[in-house]
Amino acid sequence: MKYHTIDELDHFRFGEAVVAEVRVHPGCFYLELDNVTILPENSCNRDIREMRANSLCLKLQEGEILSFVREAYRIYDADGNLTQAEEDEQIDVKQDTGALGRLEHATVYEISQEGEIYRIELDVEEYTYRIDVKAAHDIEEWDRFLNPAEM
Repeated sequence: MKYHTIDELDHFRFGEAVVAEVRVHPGCFYLELDNVTILPENSCNRDIREMRANSLCLKLQEGEILSFVREAYRIYDADGNLTQAEEDEQIDVKQDTGALGRLEHATVYEISQEGEIYRIELDVEEYTYRIDVKAAHDIEEWDRFLNPAEM
């Protein structure tokens, strides 16, 4: 990859990015994302304006999934009556080996960091997923900058 940053998660905007691939390897949680916004304060952004990137690799070094949750929801009819409800569902990645694969083509709501905990929130069709990953560092790699008009 041509561009490489470490611990600059807050210099990207991931909202509305699309997940191309999710992988977990020993010591690394890996997301490949399209349509990521690179903010002007990013150390690799020489244009001093928002740029975009496709095929951006986000690696959470020494990443360990702490929780993987399909979030609760409620559906009401036009009269305000509850018609359907589901509670949060914890997903065990070790038992449900296809769980991460179902996140491909998901739309990213947000990726944030608080200390060593990275929170990834994704929309997949009618469900919302939340993944908390404990990691030592975030590494971002991509090949080229795109102007917003090129997207």
